[in-house]
Order: sequence, then structure tokens, then C-alpha cells
Amino acid sequence: MDKLLTGIVLSFAVCVLTQPASAQDFASDFQSLILLENEFKEVAKDVGASLQGKISKTSEAYDCLNSFKAAFELSEIFTHYKFSVAIMNGIKDRADREVGIEILKVQTELVQQELQVDRKRINEIVGTCSKFPLVVAKGTEVLTAIKKGEDVVKSIADKL
Repeated sequence: MDKLLTGIVLSFAVCVLTQPASAQDFASDFQSLILLENEFKEVAKDVGASLQGKISKTSEAYDCLNSFKAAFELSEIFTHYKFSVAIMNGIKDRADREVGIEILKVQTELVQQELQVDRKRINEIVGTCSKFPLVVAKGTEVLTAIKKGEDVVKSIADKL
């Protein structure tokens, strides 16, 4: 009896582990996207608070900080993207799942492109405005969040 049970468990494990990527679960990715969305909101809020601080609105440092609006936009992108991932996680019908995967592939590529463009742009701003420690600090916060976003989106892309 124990050998039979062990055989069944092993067979089940092999089935699960050899599932095509399209049948994988996206629940943990959804949770990661929620955390990212919140992180981008916090970074955006922090940048906004810095803009309201003691920096003159006519200064170069203000212009540099104001250029980090990508954090606001990325928060919104992750807000929408997480719902696509949640929907994908709930689709059980094979035909619907295949269509969902194709749609999620396109969205994932678009999010990856947006993250790449924003990372490059923010790196350039940090380089150009490196004489302002506050700008470097806030830019680093945004870049850290972008890196986390890239890792999560890559994880999702690898499952598609």
C-alpha cells in the first residue's frame, strides 16, 4: 500500500513539474505586483514630498526631481498589469487560457519596454544631475523599484 501511495505521489509530482509554462500559477506574481504597485506609489509620494520641500521651483535640482514622474506612471502601469495577471491566474479553460496567454505576452512585453525606457531615462537624469545629492538619492530609489519590477515581469514572461 505504501509503495502504491508513493507511486501516486511521485506520478502527481512529475505531472505538476512537467506542466507547460502556460499552465503555471500566477498567484505569487500577483502578490509581487501588488507590492510593486505600493512601492512605486511610496517612491512617487516621496519624490512629490521632496518637490514640496525647501527646493526652489525655479532651480535645476527641482527640474531634475520633477523628471522622476516615471514613478507615478509606473505605479499606474502596475495597477493595470496586476489585474491582467490576476485574470490569467483565474482562467481554467484551456482555449481561454491560450488566448489569455497571448494577451498577457503582449502586455508583458509592453511593461518590459516601459521599464527599460524609464530605467535608461532615470539613469541619464541621475548622471546629469549628480551634483544634487537629493536627486541621486531619489533617483536611486526609483531605479531600485524599477529593478524589482523588471525581475517580477521577467518571472511572469518566463511562465508564458
